[in-house]
Amino acid sequence: MTNSVKETSEVVDVVVVGGGPVGLWLAAEARLGGASVVLVERRVERVRQSRALTIHGRTLETFGLRGLSSRFLEVGRPMPTWHFASLDTRLDFSGFDTPYPFTLFIPQSLTEAILEDHAVEAGVDVRRGAVVVGIEDRGDQVDVALEDGGVISSRWVVGSDGARSIVRRTADIDFPGLAATESIAMGDVVLDLPDGAPLGGGQNEFGGASIIPSGDGVHSRVIVLDTTRRHVPQNEPLTLEELRESLRRTTGTDFGARDASWLTRFTNETRLASSYRKGRLLLAGDAAHIHAPMGGQGLNVGVQDAMNLGWKLALVATDRAPEGLLETYESERRPVGERLFANTAAQYKLASDFSPANRYLRDVVSGLLAVPEANRVMAGEVSGFSVSYPQPLVADSEPTSGAGRRTPDLPLTDGSTLHHALAEGKFVRVTTPGDRAIPLPAAFRQVPVLDVRAERLDIDDVPAAGSIIVRPDGYTLAGSGADATPRSRPSVSIQRLNPEDLHGAPGFISQIVQARGSLAFLAGQVAQRADGTWVGLGSHREQAEQIARNIDTALRALDLRRDAIVKETIYVVDYSPALLRDIVGPLRDSYTAPPASTLVGVDTLFAAEALIEVEVTVAVEA
Repeated sequence: MTNSVKETSEVVDVVVVGGGPVGLWLAAEARLGGASVVLVERRVERVRQSRALTIHGRTLETFGLRGLSSRFLEVGRPMPTWHFASLDTRLDFSGFDTPYPFTLFIPQSLTEAILEDHAVEAGVDVRRGAVVVGIEDRGDQVDVALEDGGVISSRWVVGSDGARSIVRRTADIDFPGLAATESIAMGDVVLDLPDGAPLGGGQNEFGGASIIPSGDGVHSRVIVLDTTRRHVPQNEPLTLEELRESLRRTTGTDFGARDASWLTRFTNETRLASSYRKGRLLLAGDAAHIHAPMGGQGLNVGVQDAMNLGWKLALVATDRAPEGLLETYESERRPVGERLFANTAAQYKLASDFSPANRYLRDVVSGLLAVPEANRVMAGEVSGFSVSYPQPLVADSEPTSGAGRRTPDLPLTDGSTLHHALAEGKFVRVTTPGDRAIPLPAAFRQVPVLDVRAERLDIDDVPAAGSIIVRPDGYTLAGSGADATPRSRPSVSIQRLNPEDLHGAPGFISQIVQARGSLAFLAGQVAQRADGTWVGLGSHREQAEQIARNIDTALRALDLRRDAIVKETIYVVDYSPALLRDIVGPLRDSYTAPPASTLVGVDTLFAAEALIEVEVTVAVEA
């Protein structure tokens, strides 16, 4: 049960300040990892309002790693697609290898209830009504002073205490960004909507409105940016009548709005902490990043912060891993915060400018999202499915192709699955029959590892291996071939050809995979305009890694592994000298295959603006 505030001084491994979803998940993860954890929360009771409604697929997957996803699915409402800046083209999650290719609507009040029960079950000491009034980092420990006179001493303190975080202020960590310039009305109200009505709203020269389900099956979440009310102070109470007037002004109807369960205003303030750690103080969730609630990403990114930090903090706090491991928390998660800053600011601009020029811009961006590759990039970013941590986790780890990639729920030989094996929060080593288990890096030799077996390790983003180690947060730590050593990288044959030497067809063609006897056929996935801009994925390395993934996809179409390849060649038609440097180099580094190489077939496609296209045909044994 939740405990009352204690007045005596005590010492624990970790104190988490803030008992929202991020703090509760972080506390549970640190406790699961073996640390003693106290969570202090100023509120006596959990939130009653719906607040953060959206749980994206990767967050559901994260909860599933600890056996909790069913609790959310029982009370949430799944939505198969999602929006970007309320544009007409929806984000499609169906292409991701996951049990949760959707977004779940669930009130934050229910989310907190589930997560608090889980934290208490894990052994977290949850203390409500505990107001932190002072924090002192003494070098070897941190003292947390409470309003009632009690003091808790701990080895580490994490602030998940929101935008006005006392932990961040105590650490004197800067919080730069974009100041609030306007406010937006938001309310959970009962509306008269047709049965089965899709997400929607409308916009005109007076502003715009969005309407989504609130998750309780009764209310709808209404968000209105009324140009005549956008400069109202955030702290001015919002009334139901004002919300109805703004709806009528921006959509032509108030939809019979009534029975409000929550009325509030939010702003477009967007900030990112300059650092996620100072000394023994760390930040997670809104204490580290805030933004306009565009795309429902805040809670989700915060939970992923907590998932990344929790197991690392537990190992360091219990002296089973070097303190340097905590440096990887910022190096892995702050770049995600930077992307969150950028995409929410961009979405807000697209959604809040009602000028004719911006309407054209919205149409153009919506059209771009209709391109499958572009849609997948944004769907992966918003959902969290595409997040990866490619840098070595510890100093004695060698870079491994596929390291830091999200690991899908692989079937195991005992009838269970990989995600089920991760439920205890341990490292999991998966080995295929006849292959040797890859050893843990020296830095983790004191860490327990659970050994399991799988018939095959067919993972899109992880090159073929005989053994892999999966981190407690579900990302691949390392992988190896059958001899428990990284496979040698082959020499990939790269030749420069002239367009007139090959035949082709106009137009950009996205990925096509076909099985033709003993051939796996792959077409047109990498493209660059003459001005240097890219069509498709967002970076050169991502382009290279996409080629490697596509080759794996083609092989799977024939139910073959990479070691079945006899020979192969990659041909490049090059309009830009940068291509060989920026694509071929990363491709050679990221793609592992047998050393023999020859051409079986190649067809290069062309489009306007001198697009570069790469196509690979792989020959396999019959």
